Amino acid sequence: MPRAGVPHFGVPAIRPVPSGPGRVLRYRQLCRTGRSDPRRDTGARPRAATCIQYRNKCRLVFESQPAPPPLERQANGCKRRDGASGMTSSFHQRGRSRLGPVTLLTAGLALAACSALPGSGPRTVDIEHGDGSYTLIDLNAVNVRSVAAVATAPKPELPPGRVNGLIGAGDLLKIALWEPNPAGTSLTADKAGIDIAARVGIDGTIGVPYVGRVHAAGRTPAQMERDIQGRLASVSPGAQVAVLVTEDLTNDVIVQGDVGRPGRYPVVPGSSGVLDILAMAGGAHTSNRQGLVRITRGGHAVTRTLSQLIGDRTLEGDLAPGDRILVLPRTANYYAFGAVNRPGEQPYDADELNLSNVLARLAGLSDDRADPAAVFVYRRDAAAQTIYRLNLRDPSGFFVAQAFPVLPNDTIYVSNAPIAEAAKVFQLLIGVSNIGAMPRNMGAQY
Repeated sequence: MPRAGVPHFGVPAIRPVPSGPGRVLRYRQLCRTGRSDPRRDTGARPRAATCIQYRNKCRLVFESQPAPPPLERQANGCKRRDGASGMTSSFHQRGRSRLGPVTLLTAGLALAACSALPGSGPRTVDIEHGDGSYTLIDLNAVNVRSVAAVATAPKPELPPGRVNGLIGAGDLLKIALWEPNPAGTSLTADKAGIDIAARVGIDGTIGVPYVGRVHAAGRTPAQMERDIQGRLASVSPGAQVAVLVTEDLTNDVIVQGDVGRPGRYPVVPGSSGVLDILAMAGGAHTSNRQGLVRITRGGHAVTRTLSQLIGDRTLEGDLAPGDRILVLPRTANYYAFGAVNRPGEQPYDADELNLSNVLARLAGLSDDRADPAAVFVYRRDAAAQTIYRLNLRDPSGFFVAQAFPVLPNDTIYVSNAPIAEAAKVFQLLIGVSNIGAMPRNMGAQY
């Protein structure tokens, strides 16, 4: 307690009041300093020596007890609400009592952080020890060519089509009959001949005067001419016959989709490739020759790009009667995730892309996150699911990337480096430590 009559930090001195054993004396005084000075206490000292500064007013709470040892007395002080001054010894004791739970919480978070860290995909170790639903293949200069050969294997071809030039059901035929004689070339004196128009029925036959029903479907016009002429031999041994197809519904193809003039177009034997028919249909409207051409024959279909057909006419082949051609704009994509600078869905707007092309389009790997040894390509086809891993820490890795083809619908994923994962854990622990170190600044006492 301050001595009687001596000002204490500009405040009138507080005189002690006698007390009995166990009785606690409390003195209240308004002050502006916000501090007490335990060194001037003689008979009584502030227990917890706490000053709570609020609107320039301070409440001092004193309790009668023996003076503390010098070291502890020096540790006493006044805790302001703004937290600028030193903490009292009792406040330190309370802080130490909370240190145990905070430490345990921090340790628990550190143990769980490795498996619960935020991220955009699996860790490398998780891919290496997967559930067996896929095959992991490490790419190198030795196996990349065989892998590329499998990926770019020739596409399946269409089965043989119908023979072109045959008459079919629904075709409209014109049949001319005449007989030569010394005065001219007619069967009768008043007529030059007979012209008959007949459409092939569902049963594949037509009716011919003087002959009857003649089978036409599946035969060529020349075969029909010989058949009709042979049947007329008993009536007119010198009769001549000509068969023409005036409306061919059998020997044509149907062109649909993104072309100038969709419709039916005749197939000319030996000169009816896909590009020929597309030219007759007004050409494809797709830009940059990136349209897809799908050819369907029976229950089979093959797909080519326009640029593939233009670059290699051997892929074109001859069309067969009844084929269907569908021209579509190309909408294929590939996908990028993980530690790349431009993740997301990317258009597959070229005939072929290799992994080096794709990484360049993604603006490369993220310099502060990516693990160059963990570049993965996910590929799923009808046969299996495969993950290819490329190690770009190897100087030859970029040559391997140039030789590895990326196909439409592939997924490129780059895993985080181990140091980046450790940095996430460190940041998490710093956040937890900051929460544990926050002072209890609510309430009236500390």
